[in-house]
Amino acid sequence: MARTLPTAPVSPYKLSHAVLRTAHLDETIRHYELLLNARVILDLRPNGAALSYDEEHHRIALVAVPAVAPADHGAGEDIRLTDDTGAVGLDLSVAPGLEHLAFTFESLGALLGMYARAKAAGFKPVYCINHGPTLSIYYADPDGHKNEMMIDTMPMELADEALHSPEFAANPIGWPFDPDELLASYEAGAPLAELMNIGREHTLAN
Repeated sequence: MARTLPTAPVSPYKLSHAVLRTAHLDETIRHYELLLNARVILDLRPNGAALSYDEEHHRIALVAVPAVAPADHGAGEDIRLTDDTGAVGLDLSVAPGLEHLAFTFESLGALLGMYARAKAAGFKPVYCINHGPTLSIYYADPDGHKNEMMIDTMPMELADEALHSPEFAANPIGWPFDPDELLASYEAGAPLAELMNIGREHTLAN
């Protein structure tokens, strides 16, 4: 059965998490452990970590960057974080600071409605990635801060299990997808379970 997008603008229902770049990973982990009574739920040291203090699978994610930018990276330049194959990557600044804020929408329709309105206004995503536990469309604001607009694709208990799975260890970034393809499939009435796996189809088939 065909679907239609919401006609009115829809706000996210929560601020999900923040991702920070840090040149002092261990000290920053300790900082949030003490201030928030947070626990490390995913320890990727020396490359990063994820922490939570409630039911969310992660509230703060930390990405380690050099204390001093390498000589071959000037101010404002990026490093590239890739999966094990190098096929999927994210560009990160070498400087400590805010990487992105994540905002969660209540439904795929709400997320795609936001995408359609943003596209009509001339906003283009910088990334569209199925992370497994989330389906995410990233934008950059005028100062370059990224905004992850997302939906959860599974309950938190399953998301926590997914973050500790061999599949996530092999590919912690996820699978890119075409948002226009997702939108067209949504409006055509494709099953939601199928849409939540966009980009992962080949992996799941094997």
